[in-house]
Amino acid sequence: ALLVLPLFLISLVNLFVAGPPLKTVVLDSVGQSPYSASLPFLQLRVDGSNARFSLQPTDEMTHFFVVTCYAPAGKEPLYFDAQVSGKTAPRGTWTQLVTTSTRPGPKATPAVQEPHVLQMLQPLLGYSEYQVVLKGLASSQAGAIAVRETPLPAMEFRLTYVPTRFTYTQICVRAFFTFTSTCLLLAYTAAMCRTNTLHEHGTLWMTALLLLLLALNDPLYIARVMLGGNQAMYTASVLGQILFSGGLFMFWLIYADGMNSTETTRPFLSFYLPKIALVAVYVVVSALMFLLHGRVPDRINVSDSTDSDATQLSLIVALSCSLVGVGVWLSCLVGRAIYRLRGEKGEEIFTEREK
Repeated sequence: ALLVLPLFLISLVNLFVAGPPLKTVVLDSVGQSPYSASLPFLQLRVDGSNARFSLQPTDEMTHFFVVTCYAPAGKEPLYFDAQVSGKTAPRGTWTQLVTTSTRPGPKATPAVQEPHVLQMLQPLLGYSEYQVVLKGLASSQAGAIAVRETPLPAMEFRLTYVPTRFTYTQICVRAFFTFTSTCLLLAYTAAMCRTNTLHEHGTLWMTALLLLLLALNDPLYIARVMLGGNQAMYTASVLGQILFSGGLFMFWLIYADGMNSTETTRPFLSFYLPKIALVAVYVVVSALMFLLHGRVPDRINVSDSTDSDATQLSLIVALSCSLVGVGVWLSCLVGRAIYRLRGEKGEEIFTEREK
């Protein structure tokens, strides 16, 4: 109840103080190349078949940026090759980060591979400068794979990113929730130590959930922003959020099943093991989905230019089945507990009328 007012105030801060969560810069290349455009944190140069972005994210961009290119439909399909590099110092060497292409593969279909459009997302990884190099390609003959460079036509370039104003506001929000969850964890642990009930099952469950709640509030958020992005910290934060949801599912299942039994002893094989197996499937599959395929940030819609492989489809099916299994099992346990409690209440009323 004490968190309702802070949540209301935080929503007002996000609405009126933080500003928009995303900012988009639109640049149009008009006329003959070479074409160039410049902003304090962005330089774009288009020359022939190449377009080069130079980005300095300090004091302007946080978390990630998305580069999108639109070319008008022409007589022949236009495809793009793109490469992102980064360097930590003005005179340092460039480190290649990722490459992507919209050129069709041997089994590609027009519905899957979209010419004239390129969209790529790049998380910030602690570099002081990033470079995005685009190259225009065209087919040497009808139906062939794009193999030759072609001059870029008049195009629209978009750069979308999270502005620092919004991120610094979120630092205050994350700091508040991290501080409150830490205080709750320390206060609860100290109280249980004074009453010598720290090793009871209920106390251990609450302590574990409060610890996972601290991971859910992402205490590494501030450090990631100050470092200009860190993939290891981001991975640890997401895995902590997955563990929190898995621990919460496990707690709900055990608590709901415990309401249906009056026995104090609960066999491990019949009571705990099925629940552990189901929640473990959810946690492992969710972690593999993130580690292998990443996670698209909120409010961002990045089109995928490649077919989903069999492994990704299998992970999606397994994740969906595990979530449905948790929901159905929990609903059955809660329904059974309500039916049992209503029956006991009816027996008590009948006994009182007899008396």
